[in-house]
Amino acid sequence: MISLRILSQPWRNRTLFCRSGNNARIGALSLCKRLSSSARAAMASQEPPHEYRPEYRWIDGTEDIERYTIGGYHPVMIGDVFNERYQIVDKLGWGGYSTVWITRDLQRDTYVALKIGVAEPRGDETSVLKILSNPQPDMLVDPVTSSGWNAIPRLLDEFTIHGPNGEHPSYTTALAEANLKSVLARSMFRLEVARALSVKLVSAIAYMHGRGYIHGDIHLGNVMLRLTSHLDQLSVAQFYEKYKEPETESVSRLDGGPLPPNVPKKVVHPLYLGKTAVQLSLEETNLLLVDFGEAFAPKSITRPCEDCRSHLDARPPETYFEPSLPLSFSADIWCLGHTLWNIFSIRPLFGTIFYDFSAIIAQHVEVLGPLPDRWWSRWDERSKYFDDKGNSIQGKTGFAPLDETFDETVQKNRQEQELDLFSDEEKTAFVHLMRRLLSQDPQLRPSAAEVLKSDWVVNYAMKDFESPDASEAESESDWITLNISHRQATCDLQFPPDATVVQLFEELEATLNIPVANQKILVPKGPLLKVPLKNPDMALAELQGKTLKLLGSASSDVQAVQRMCERVERVEQVKQRRVGGFSQLFGGQSVKARPHKKQPPRADETQYTFLQVQPLQGLPRPERSLALLMRLKADPGIKATMKKRKYTVALLTEMEPLANTQSTHEGTSRILGLNRNKGEVIELRLRTDAHDGYRDYKTIRKTLCHELAHNIHSDHDRAFWDLCHTIEREVDAADWKTGGRTIGETSRYVVSGQEAYEEEEEDGGGWTGGEFVLGGVAVAAGGGDITAGLSRREVLAQAALERQRNETQEEAKAVEAAEKGWRPCQRQQPSDESQE
Repeated sequence: MISLRILSQPWRNRTLFCRSGNNARIGALSLCKRLSSSARAAMASQEPPHEYRPEYRWIDGTEDIERYTIGGYHPVMIGDVFNERYQIVDKLGWGGYSTVWITRDLQRDTYVALKIGVAEPRGDETSVLKILSNPQPDMLVDPVTSSGWNAIPRLLDEFTIHGPNGEHPSYTTALAEANLKSVLARSMFRLEVARALSVKLVSAIAYMHGRGYIHGDIHLGNVMLRLTSHLDQLSVAQFYEKYKEPETESVSRLDGGPLPPNVPKKVVHPLYLGKTAVQLSLEETNLLLVDFGEAFAPKSITRPCEDCRSHLDARPPETYFEPSLPLSFSADIWCLGHTLWNIFSIRPLFGTIFYDFSAIIAQHVEVLGPLPDRWWSRWDERSKYFDDKGNSIQGKTGFAPLDETFDETVQKNRQEQELDLFSDEEKTAFVHLMRRLLSQDPQLRPSAAEVLKSDWVVNYAMKDFESPDASEAESESDWITLNISHRQATCDLQFPPDATVVQLFEELEATLNIPVANQKILVPKGPLLKVPLKNPDMALAELQGKTLKLLGSASSDVQAVQRMCERVERVEQVKQRRVGGFSQLFGGQSVKARPHKKQPPRADETQYTFLQVQPLQGLPRPERSLALLMRLKADPGIKATMKKRKYTVALLTEMEPLANTQSTHEGTSRILGLNRNKGEVIELRLRTDAHDGYRDYKTIRKTLCHELAHNIHSDHDRAFWDLCHTIEREVDAADWKTGGRTIGETSRYVVSGQEAYEEEEEDGGGWTGGEFVLGGVAVAAGGGDITAGLSRREVLAQAALERQRNETQEEAKAVEAAEKGWRPCQRQQPSDESQE
């Protein structure tokens, strides 16, 4: 039993909080949330709780201040910025294991929900969400299952907050509007809306159970409505103009003492963004199932029934009678029955205030009928509520059988609010389903998949779920499927018909773990998509049927490359320190190097260059790619032209060959280079398609000249080609000053040791238009050897002339391609295996 001292704490009924000129919002508190965790555990086990001594003045409508302790909540204030990105704007809500905040993503200029968990959570919520948000292909076979998958939140970001109460797991998702508990605070749903919400909730549970997970805490507060309004265009100041400033209340100790640093000075009342229940339309019934802090997979984790953390009124009877048995999917079904009832009813089926669990069991018997024999015979407190024949002792519970309760709390209240009523036939089907869901014997409860096949769902609720006015997510055939190509893999992503490009970026971040800021999407004959987006409302329907190329690296890949670069730098430093060690080879005599006065780099040399050089992570021999990129950076001709034209490029990096190769009936198209945002990043194709060799240095350098010209001109027009050829001539001319020589009109740059180094891994035939192959045997179109009888100099001269002719043709093709709208630089190549 609960001690009288706990129950005597000041109690406020449900209180309505309003902001002037704003939608009303509800702060509701159940008794079980108010009690300490030790008191709740004691109620479940029927043992007296520890004495509860509150330290802080109780504030209704917010989280329990007592939980701001080691292992508990993290103190948050309006304006705080987390992870150098998320600015706290207002509070969205709270739960037993987290607080949820409306934040402004300072990198993307969008609003997202930030969930900050307690420092000692029970489970790994983010791991569960990652698994559930990535469906198996054979699972989304119908609109109902797709709706269930769509109700799972998608992770946008994940990090840890270090605070005075410990380390708090935190993550961001799309912003939701309101939970169903707050929506139902003042009115009831229209019947068709309640039906659609019910089917979508059941489909979410069926999908989750199909993936092998138990939710563990299903109730109205954990069912959210998706946000229907567009807030991203509002600044924080405009947000406050629309919804008013956050409503805060000062925290104080009961003994008048100062607050410790791990407790916030003020708490924030949640902002209500939604409508009242009666205002909700079918188009606004998209829901999210949230708070997976209690979720677990029973195949890998076993939890006893006594470990159930659901509210007292929603706990299944097996947690009382068989506390040591494993918690199963049927416990979720019991909670689902309560939640479906509450969607239609104005009050819960069972009451909890001033009741212990034994009293609630008595309510179960009054409303649902007798307990299973194995429980009835060993219910020690049965005599307090029922006589020997099982008849209720008058006045002990005051709860009527399920049929009568339905008429009193559903039909009567709907009539008073002038809402449509259940027909007699639908009432019979609904009450029958409730009896199955709330069967006292867990073995007799249906699965969620069986609920979807029940009489009430099939013959009454499904018609509103399938209504043309209902959610767009309910028809899989209407969904948009986009094919995404990234590096050596492709994947298909599905989106609702009215999804925008913002949702594409968010889904790519959740699926591939590539931060939105790192993503660049190439659209065939379309724009380059990257944040900040020029048109955030661009419909994804415009991209359907196109293969989109995703450029970008996961955070882990970027960090790995940075570590590799740091290792290379450390190796060079070690080599420098070991120069003096050679004196030991000469019998201890010191070997003095010729004195050399190192000149400090000029300012223009450090400014007009490539600020950062990085190879592509995940391919063999990244150190070779890094050396080749550094060689390009130090190339005298490249340095001279960048200094002359004052070009600064933030990053010079390697391009993935396979991800930038397309094969069609006309041949194979290879992108040789890419300039993003006029010098933000330049990517160069260094390797052959098989990743086992490198392309000719002069060809790569010529591609770099081409991309440097894109620092000024985006389109392949005459001005671009004039600048491109000028840069090429300047770079070639610099070879004369560094020991180069020419063959025809093309210079051959020679660096000490270069020929031996390149011959080690010569490209399997440098591409020169499909006829001449440097470093291999050239074959003419007719099949004969066109180099027979020619000297090496004559072969090279002939190859140079052929290259010049092909380049003229390439320019004409590139201009034609640009006029047709194809943005990335590319060259059409035959699909010969000897080519790049």
